[in-house]
Amino acid sequence: GEIVSIAQFAATAKVQDVLARDSDLSPSLYVEYGVDGVRDIDGELILPRLQRLTRSLSDVLKPTSADAGGAGSADAITLLVREAQALESIQQDEWPKVELATILMTSACTGTRQDREGSGPEIPWIPARALGGGTTRLRSRPLEVTRGDTRSRLAIRGDLLLVARGLGKVAPGHLGCAVVDFDGETAFAESLLRVRCNPNFIEPDFLRLYLTSRQGQEMLTALSTGTVIGNMRVSAFMKARVPLPPLSAQRIMVEVARRMESAVEKLSMMLAESQELLEVAREVIASGLNRPEMSDSPVRN
Repeated sequence: GEIVSIAQFAATAKVQDVLARDSDLSPSLYVEYGVDGVRDIDGELILPRLQRLTRSLSDVLKPTSADAGGAGSADAITLLVREAQALESIQQDEWPKVELATILMTSACTGTRQDREGSGPEIPWIPARALGGGTTRLRSRPLEVTRGDTRSRLAIRGDLLLVARGLGKVAPGHLGCAVVDFDGETAFAESLLRVRCNPNFIEPDFLRLYLTSRQGQEMLTALSTGTVIGNMRVSAFMKARVPLPPLSAQRIMVEVARRMESAVEKLSMMLAESQELLEVAREVIASGLNRPEMSDSPVRN
């Protein structure tokens, strides 16, 4: 239809009504939205939400002991700085670079397409979206299932799952990559790559940290094929060379990074709840709920 620069008012219509008018989208022909159609906010719903967010943020902002795993925002920031400084003290010698094929238990492999109507047994199935939003660990079995042929391509606790498509469009630090952290076998999407580390050589979380770094992502992008959607080539991935510090150094760095990730997660949660609290406050103000008594108000009932 037409594109207008200034909206006069809005209207609603059924598809058949629009077609009956030869697709004429003039708002005056349809049912106009008016102020009378705006719903009032239900105070019984919005006020408890406001109180819940207020209590939650109050708990987050309380000063606690970072060493004791406290959730205070100041503690989280202090922890981030302290752990970043701890990284500086780790002896970073010339770590050798080795092919992934030499430090993995088995060849990396992609997953299988979900098939809910298959004739096989029901198996939990991890979709690619489960690795979104900065997820670093998959702590619970997926709710989605497949009944298709998984071709024995299953993930177990300790495996690393990596998004193997669209790598060229992912911003540094946002690559989908997580460690499976629950018991039992599970299938996974065909767009994911399963990596099973040999614990005698490399920590799964260390490899995750490297692959999600700027250097790691550049390496993965270089190994991908396709100009529109970069797809990981498994054979090229197995030949990729990664730095290999001693296991003791890997474990120290992993612990530091995981504490930092935990602190960032707490701060992110606090920011999200703060934004939600502001949105609820706007609704409370707009609805007139809990309005203060103001003797000098020019408005009189």
